[in-house]
Amino acid sequence: MIFCLTFQIAVRSHDFTSASHLPLQLDQEPDLTKTIPQNFMEAANKYFDSNFLAYRAGLSTSNQPAPNYTFITYKQAAYYIHKIQHAIQHLTPGDRCAIYAKNSPLWLLSDIALQFQNIISAPVFDTLGHDNIVYALNLIQATCVIASGDHLTTIIGLSQLIPTLKTIISMDELNESVFQNVKNQFKQNDNLLFSFEDLFNGNSKDQKLFALQLSDMTTIDYLDLIQKSINTEQTAESVSSVIFTSGTSGRPKALLVSHKNVLSGLASLGRQFVPYHLNDKGEQSSFISYLPLAHVFERILEHGAYKRGLLIYYSSGSIKTLADDLKLAKPSLMIGVPRVYSKMYEAFKYKLNQQSFVKRAVFNTAFELKKLYLKINPNAHKTGRFPLVEKVFKSIHESFGGNLEFIVSGSSSLQKEVRQFLEVCSGARVTTGYGLTEANSAGLYNYCGQKYNSANQLGFSSYLVNAEVVDKSDVCEFNLEKDKIGELVISGPIIAIGQVDGKWGSIKKITDDRDFYHTGDLVTIHKDHSVSFLRRIGLVTKLQQGEFVDLEAVESALESSSLFTSALVHGESDKSALVCIASVSSSQLQNILGDSLFELYKEQPNNYWSQVNDILVKEGEKLVKQRGLKGFNVPRAYNIYLNTDWTSNPQFYTPSQKKKHYAMVSAFKKELDVLFAHSENSDVQINYTKNVYSFIFDHKFMVILILVLVLMFKIMK
Repeated sequence: MIFCLTFQIAVRSHDFTSASHLPLQLDQEPDLTKTIPQNFMEAANKYFDSNFLAYRAGLSTSNQPAPNYTFITYKQAAYYIHKIQHAIQHLTPGDRCAIYAKNSPLWLLSDIALQFQNIISAPVFDTLGHDNIVYALNLIQATCVIASGDHLTTIIGLSQLIPTLKTIISMDELNESVFQNVKNQFKQNDNLLFSFEDLFNGNSKDQKLFALQLSDMTTIDYLDLIQKSINTEQTAESVSSVIFTSGTSGRPKALLVSHKNVLSGLASLGRQFVPYHLNDKGEQSSFISYLPLAHVFERILEHGAYKRGLLIYYSSGSIKTLADDLKLAKPSLMIGVPRVYSKMYEAFKYKLNQQSFVKRAVFNTAFELKKLYLKINPNAHKTGRFPLVEKVFKSIHESFGGNLEFIVSGSSSLQKEVRQFLEVCSGARVTTGYGLTEANSAGLYNYCGQKYNSANQLGFSSYLVNAEVVDKSDVCEFNLEKDKIGELVISGPIIAIGQVDGKWGSIKKITDDRDFYHTGDLVTIHKDHSVSFLRRIGLVTKLQQGEFVDLEAVESALESSSLFTSALVHGESDKSALVCIASVSSSQLQNILGDSLFELYKEQPNNYWSQVNDILVKEGEKLVKQRGLKGFNVPRAYNIYLNTDWTSNPQFYTPSQKKKHYAMVSAFKKELDVLFAHSENSDVQINYTKNVYSFIFDHKFMVILILVLVLMFKIMK
């Protein structure tokens, strides 16, 4: 337990009567006094003929994408839930069942079915890595895993390392020729291995599946069947799930989450701004599911979606087909994290730069006009459109499907230029927010049209969230009373029950004595009592001369350039300067170095490292100073990789695109040591030269006098 006896300032809550918020439709907000199954039944009975789920790469996103989407209604979803319940009926209430698969209708339906059976679901990131998967499943003593076909071989191979695992269920048809030997080995231990195919009579054959479902529907009311199956011992406070953190600082943590916690996520984050059942056109609201469902942000949205009667389109499972998915789905809502939107922005900038001067001039004029219009008419953000210039942005509208009304960026603050691009060009209302796994994705947000005190503004606290800024002058250089900078802490029904402490059954509290969760984030609190992100408390280093360096701020400055696609900046207390491992765009580097030096560097990187490094230091210095950072924040030695995408490497980035600093530092330790050696030698040389010139300048009259005396002495001699 954390004890908090310190000075604090409250963060202001949102005013839900503002023009940017939607009129409250209370019947479409989650009922926090009820369980997930109870909330689902209310929605299914209300929207039973409305479409609920849509897919085009199979029910488990394991097939090649079809040309069009196939739909499942709320009423039809009850059939699948009932069948999945049958598959897990041998499990005991309270057992832990992992879901290890890509986003798909079967993922969400399995999760809901587990809740009906009072089985604790445990979503697993498919990017977690084998070692961490074994660790996580052993930590919670998992007895069952529901896996998609593409992950089946992995989980069967790891099963011998997970003693409590007794059942593996495949979402896809089992290929006997490939799995027979492993199946026999698994069955020798009295374990079960089977597929939903056995229950659905043809998972991969959708026509067969729907024929079975439709014929059964004439005589069987599956909504009534699953209604009667709800576990009566469940309450809103019962454990619903185990949510694993993505492991930014090591092993994933296992958080215990109640039904109330899960439903509070959207009740808090989405109140009066995530669309209700009908969009502005009077049609069913929809969104596309592409962020990992094992991530709390996507999961709470999908569990909140059915209470609003939304339609969920599942992506085809690849970022390469997401553009096609968007055009087919035409969603009214899109959620994402800053890095996703930043990549979209960079791709657009690249395309714009290929256009003629006239087209660029027309676009830039329209962009500035609409930006000015939105600035002087904040309420215009509610529609996100300015008819006078909207045709200029038509192709961008269409790239999002042409029907987009809301864009939500969560996890952390969105770069100003990216946010303005979305506000101006998407034709949608743009909301940025901040949330945490421990808070079921809820926390703070900026509604569309809200005044930004800084580019890193996180906003006001959302519904059900109590947020404060507390003094941390004992561990950092800022004093809350004087600097208005401290740690953000939050409380409310959104905070997880606790954390599994070493073994299942042992729970560690994650809040202080006032029930506030300490986020580890330093924030600035503004006069209007909104807050802006400053840095992580733990990602600040102190250099040899005592200077505090915010590593994330330096990385952000470098990554704001199209040259640096990703940057790891590192410093140590016994070193005088920062160093950087960076992935750079080869085309941008070639533009800066020139063709000749670029080719020489590619062929003989060691021989031309010094020349290239000097140029990169100058580029980095410009970027750092543009952010208002002092000179000691400039990295003095670089090791670069050309066109390397570290964001897709689960060792270096979480599924929500957060950098794993400690893992990267460990992986690049040898290279960092070499860079420090270069930077220290360089600094000695630079400092020596600088000191000589400084001495001459500061004592110029004495130096002149000495030179005159020496000259006179020589003449006299």
